[in-house]
Amino acid sequence: MIRIQNKNYQVTDWKWWNWGSWIVIIRYLTN
Repeated sequence: MIRIQNKNYQVTDWKWWNWGSWIVIIRYLTN
């Protein structure tokens, strides 16, 4: 993961990464 000095950006990146991983899992299960 990319570390950013600002904690707010770091949390946002983590949420986006987590959402991205869930989308991949959902697509894999639905196909």
